[in-house]
Amino acid sequence: MFVVNPWINYETNYRVFSNTLTTSAGKEFKSVGVKMGADYEVTQRRWVASVQKNISEKVAAKVSSYQSEKEMAFTHNTNRVFEVVFSQGW
Repeated sequence: MFVVNPWINYETNYRVFSNTLTTSAGKEFKSVGVKMGADYEVTQRRWVASVQKNISEKVAAKVSSYQSEKEMAFTHNTNRVFEVVFSQGW
């Protein structure tokens, strides 16, 4: 299921062979090149919060936080990751 509305995008995926259910919510602000989102892995009882900012046309910086459903994002008890992502089409 994929829902698009003016405020937020929402998606739910169920994978039969791995028996996993994931829900995702996110928003992209194209005018400033920022993407924000949260993914919840229902069967694993963990979620990921992330913010991504385009630095150039091919490079983006991303900060994400992985945690259990009882922990707060970006706190000292969570796994915080900073990534620099390079992408180029073929």
